[in-house]
Amino acid sequence: MKRVVVGLIVLIIFSFSLFADETSSTKEDGETKKTEVPAKKSWTEYVKPSIDFRYRHEIVDENEKDVRQRERIRIRAGVIVTPLNSLHIGFGLVSGNDSPKSGNQTLGEAFSSKPVRINLAYASWDPTFFNAYTIDLRAGKFNNNFVRVGKNTLIWDSDITLEGFAFNNTLKQKLFTAFLNIGFDWVEERKSDPSSYLVGAQLGGSLKAEKWHITLGGSLYYYTSTVGNSVFYDDSKSYGNSTAVDGNGIHTYLYEYQEVEAFIETGVNAGIFSFIFFGDFVANTASDVTERYGYLAGIKIAAKFTKLQSLSFGYDYRSLEKDAVVGGVADTSFNGTGLGGSAHHFALAYTVSVVKFGANYYFAQQSLTERSDYHKIQLDVSIKY
Repeated sequence: MKRVVVGLIVLIIFSFSLFADETSSTKEDGETKKTEVPAKKSWTEYVKPSIDFRYRHEIVDENEKDVRQRERIRIRAGVIVTPLNSLHIGFGLVSGNDSPKSGNQTLGEAFSSKPVRINLAYASWDPTFFNAYTIDLRAGKFNNNFVRVGKNTLIWDSDITLEGFAFNNTLKQKLFTAFLNIGFDWVEERKSDPSSYLVGAQLGGSLKAEKWHITLGGSLYYYTSTVGNSVFYDDSKSYGNSTAVDGNGIHTYLYEYQEVEAFIETGVNAGIFSFIFFGDFVANTASDVTERYGYLAGIKIAAKFTKLQSLSFGYDYRSLEKDAVVGGVADTSFNGTGLGGSAHHFALAYTVSVVKFGANYYFAQQSLTERSDYHKIQLDVSIKY
């Protein structure tokens, strides 16, 4: 019933948007006349393709295990079509298996073919009213619509694409921007047991001057039907969350996940340099949870030499207790085992035109209570169009 009601609401709004965008009203001699919006002349004006490729050399040194080295590739291709003003259709493919958190494919599997999956398929409507208020309504499978300061991965893995409905609201003034982001997403559909949904809401604002900015906000994420049900996506893993395991090796959640987030980002520009400082805090407010907190703090420094050439450095530190967030959608690769650990992360990137050379180094602990070192180095070359 919930799906039917939400679906009908979205259908009504989209139908109205089609009518509103296709015609405009003028008043002449006391009569209201509708005039057609002129059709766009070239297909290149309403079709926007994109593609990016990344080659990665990865070195992993895990506590009491042999050092592992591997070569990995990822390719993503997509297109956004705008058939009417403010109305868009998006479609995207990514290499990899059906993991929601990675498009990487490891080379060296006897020259085997690599799979490609759909990771974007949505329709969106984003009109602007009074030159200040913009909405962005989406339905389908789309990029994460929630703000992540510093593009951090404390709560959300960077590769996650959500599935359901999103409703973003933005009010822009001269120096101040307010935003309200809402999401209703299907997380795990179950035939016999209750399905799990995500209901999310995020409220914040940004103050921006010529050479500095600050963003503040908070979020609520509520996952339904977790306790006693299988872990999201791959129930053979816990992703670091507290779980019970049955005789068949199936992991089921022990707790609910009602996440409350607070975040801040501030930055300043000085000539060719820019400095960004950011912080993120999350707490699982569900009852009986003992390991419920997580936080991340970081800095990014960039130098833009020309329009086509730049250099950047970043550092962040995170600490995540086992049940602060849902491990199935968070970045759990930072320490090789999942949540319940900490990590120092260093990043360096040099970009020239469409080519980017990058390096990442993680020095992590696989436990918050005892020493268990984990080192990971990633060397990347990316090409993006």
